[in-house]
Amino acid sequence: MSAPGLTLVRAGLHTTVQDAGRWGHQHLGVPVGGALDLDALRRANTLVGNAPGEAALEVTLVGCALRAEVPMHAAVTGATFDLDVHGRPMAADSAIALAAGDLLTLGERRGGARACVAVRGGIDTPLVLGSRSAWPLDTRRGALTDGSRLAIGSRVAGPVRPGRLPGSPRTNVLRVVAGPDAPVAADALVIMCTNTYMITAGASRMAYPLDGAPMHLLMPDRPSSGTVTGAIQVLPSGLPMLLMAERQTTGGYPVVAIVITADVGQAAQLAPADDVRFELVSHADAVRALFEQDARAREIA
Repeated sequence: MSAPGLTLVRAGLHTTVQDAGRWGHQHLGVPVGGALDLDALRRANTLVGNAPGEAALEVTLVGCALRAEVPMHAAVTGATFDLDVHGRPMAADSAIALAAGDLLTLGERRGGARACVAVRGGIDTPLVLGSRSAWPLDTRRGALTDGSRLAIGSRVAGPVRPGRLPGSPRTNVLRVVAGPDAPVAADALVIMCTNTYMITAGASRMAYPLDGAPMHLLMPDRPSSGTVTGAIQVLPSGLPMLLMAERQTTGGYPVVAIVITADVGQAAQLAPADDVRFELVSHADAVRALFEQDARAREIA
């Protein structure tokens, strides 16, 4: 059951509804999608007492202004924005009590690229293939616009969490494991892990094209294969491209490395013109990092 609850007075550059993603349909060519920074989504939902993957707002690069039409609790995590309610500064990484008519504003961005705004009960958009996330192939479910009205659900998992969560450290060094084409592209992997690259203006929820030292591969043609979030493809130009949540489900470019799952959220917080470096780690290191991330999440739940 849902009720009118939130008006997007100012939508910003690219604000969308996102949850944990649309899983189980990649064999049909449907991308997973969902929040690019799943750790930020989980933290925001924890603060307001929602399930970890509940639908929230993903605010990209430019802030927005939200008016509460009913009393509610909200939380903002991820990218650092100046936060205020009618001019009163508010803290990120904590539950914010809003009265009916209050205007929560995400102002100047101070760091990161994507903020997550969760409200208690979750954003209540219709389910499509099991997810409330924006549907990239349906313009009616794309980026929100000024004046968009959103219903609030009643799907809560626990109480509102008091206090403030410790901030998540950010880094522009992404850990990677060798990709499926690394055995025949060892030199390319060395080049990638010893140079600094830059996120280009073409970065999107689908992929981040990077600029920097090219990796010229001498490889036979390869058939298209399934893709994963974090895969780093080498384009015909020799430049790498980092695949994100709305990637195509198959691709034919060589994959020399894959960003470990624990660091995908760090990638989500990189903005155009940011530098990025890659550090090669073992599969065991990648698994350990994911377990450590999950343990931290359980501590705050």
